[in-house]
Amino acid sequence: MNKGMRILTKPATFMNQLQWSRNHLWILLGFSAIAILESLMGSQTEAFQHYALALEADLGLSRSWSVAAVITGRVLAMLGGMFVLSSVIWMLGNAFGRHTSKRVLFRRMSIVFTVMLGGYLCSHLSVEHQILSTVAFVAYVWAGVLAYFSIKEQFELNVMEAAIVGAVALFLVTTTWHYSHHFADDYFAARPIARSTQQQ
Repeated sequence: MNKGMRILTKPATFMNQLQWSRNHLWILLGFSAIAILESLMGSQTEAFQHYALALEADLGLSRSWSVAAVITGRVLAMLGGMFVLSSVIWMLGNAFGRHTSKRVLFRRMSIVFTVMLGGYLCSHLSVEHQILSTVAFVAYVWAGVLAYFSIKEQFELNVMEAAIVGAVALFLVTTTWHYSHHFADDYFAARPIARSTQQQ
């Protein structure tokens, strides 16, 4: 319990000790569980329903299968995005600092993305519970703090080097999230059958 609380009280120590953790699989499963939960919560949004309707119209899938396909695609995209982003951070970190284990970095970044997704999950619920918007903001800020210490501890970087790698990581997260959503919206908005189905 005390070790788990270090993520709040001593984030640098917590991230440092992850290199010796034997819970690699459980950490990844925890991230996957939050990703699935976030996708299930997001299934009530208008954009999600639009994607499901488009698949239903284009591929002839049933409603339940189209929803399941969107949820699966969303979760796989999150897992793939985490892998790609962590790999980019690993290459950048190795260029600035010492060469380290990619497995350890994945373990650390899984924690970061889990906290970030937890914040995003709270933002889904903030419409009904306003206090959760504050919780979401705090989770985003803390995810940034954990990311900074993860990068700093992983590659033994100074403050400036860690800030540069962290800024690149933040840029990649925001741009890929933004443009992937725009691409999906533009693609599915061009499906006339989906639009007519949604209007009905």
